[in-house]
Amino acid sequence: MKKILALFLLLTLGLCSCNATSSSTTTGQSDDVPPVQSNKEDGPVKKAVLLLGQSNMAGRGYVNSVEKIDDDRIYMMRDLQWIKMEEPIFTDKPTAGTGPASAFAKAYVETYNENLGLIPAAFGGSSLADWAVGGDLYNNAIEMCKEALRTADIVAILWHQGESDSDNMYYARDLSAIIDALYEELELDPNKVPFIAGELFERGDASENRDFIVNPTMVNNMLPKLKNHFPLFALVSGKGFRHIGDRAHLDGPSTRVLGYRYFTAYYELVEGKACPYEYSENLDDYLIK
Repeated sequence: MKKILALFLLLTLGLCSCNATSSSTTTGQSDDVPPVQSNKEDGPVKKAVLLLGQSNMAGRGYVNSVEKIDDDRIYMMRDLQWIKMEEPIFTDKPTAGTGPASAFAKAYVETYNENLGLIPAAFGGSSLADWAVGGDLYNNAIEMCKEALRTADIVAILWHQGESDSDNMYYARDLSAIIDALYEELELDPNKVPFIAGELFERGDASENRDFIVNPTMVNNMLPKLKNHFPLFALVSGKGFRHIGDRAHLDGPSTRVLGYRYFTAYYELVEGKACPYEYSENLDDYLIK
């Protein structure tokens, strides 16, 4: 009987030792590999794009001149809330209409099949001086972005501006300082979040009604210099567009093509290969038939 009791005690102690070892090992593993947790809040938008510049980013094309872009996956920020996108996206001026953002968003959601939020911070008639760090336009963009960052990652900054700085020989330097400050304050990685700018539009013969009122030469010559400053930079062509009759603002079809050009540049920067998204460069294809 004593031998049996001794054997029983040995077996019991062995099992306890094994369980203790197993428990210790498991606990050690969980301490070494903590569960991955997101610091983002729940919301309909997980990816967002910041839209900066002046009127041709905000858009002045006539909304009723082009086919409507309607997709439940596209959102825009209004009063610091995400709502379904509808044009006009911007409310900077009563003349706001179609701009490049809606076409960019359409191409994005159709390519990646995920929601996209648009952060509309551009303002018509604004100069680089108006965008100075700490000024109203800069602070407004920061406020909207910080609200967006509660649920989303900002995946790109799109810029279209320069008509108000067409004679600024320090345009590239001044613009770089503004964008650098945005990246730093919003804690965006310039190696992951591209900065994409658009050329000012070509001017025709001054005697022709279809030309643009601003000479684009100075700004367009400065913009390529940004490639040496930003690791993920692209410049979108401003060739081949039309205006709404005021010799200053793109018409509806031109804003669609500009938006698709922005997306093509974005895709090729982040994916490192040719963009598969197909669209027409023929402006008349976008007119309501």
